[in-house]
Amino acid sequence: MNQGTFDLGSVAITAAVTNQVITSGVSAAGVAQPFLDRFEGMEALAIYVGFTYGSGGTTAVLKVQTTFDDVEWIDVARFDFATSSGSKVANLSALLSKAITAVAALSAEGVNDGVLSGKLRAVLTTTGTYAANTSIKCRVEAR
Repeated sequence: MNQGTFDLGSVAITAAVTNQVITSGVSAAGVAQPFLDRFEGMEALAIYVGFTYGSGGTTAVLKVQTTFDDVEWIDVARFDFATSSGSKVANLSALLSKAITAVAALSAEGVNDGVLSGKLRAVLTTTGTYAANTSIKCRVEAR
């Protein structure tokens, strides 16, 4: 299992984007891929998101996602920002029981705790046109 601190993505924000994957990783075979993997057996995940506001724009939503089948990506944390700089954190545990529920996107800032697989990615959606050095970064600590 990959253990430690990892960069899930860091980008400058300018034009509006919808579900833009900002994660880039490399497989065990050295092939580029849009996620980080080899987290099997992870028991907890701390997530840090930093948003630096420049000017313009309306909303910036960053979701951290996991997958069990490489097809459907499940939101495990959602971070919402608007027009001021800020940092937010979440801590997730894989050791919780989770009631049966339909897989659905997180519609507001929050977490879907107890759901972690061996793959992670960060996805960005923005509205409005940000400018003047607006950026977002996401780092995770896998334990």
